Amino acid sequence: MKPSSELDPCLSSKEKVTKRLKSLVLGEGNRLNELLRRGYINEAAQLAMTVLKTANAKTDCGETLNQLVKTLVSVDFHE
Repeated sequence: MKPSSELDPCLSSKEKVTKRLKSLVLGEGNRLNELLRRGYINEAAQLAMTVLKTANAKTDCGETLNQLVKTLVSVDFHE
């Protein structure tokens, strides 16, 4: 399954992908916290895994995200 173009650095700029990933799991009102707050544990886990996988993946075009982004996204899940 291919990620949406918003999460694929081959189809969108790395900056846009980074911003989208961070908005899903970091900051006030992020999607992950919303799912957890509503009790949607399975959906929250699926979102977390998708974000981690996307942040750490090497794409078909050879693009990867900045190590700082990978660290920020990963650390949020370990707190």
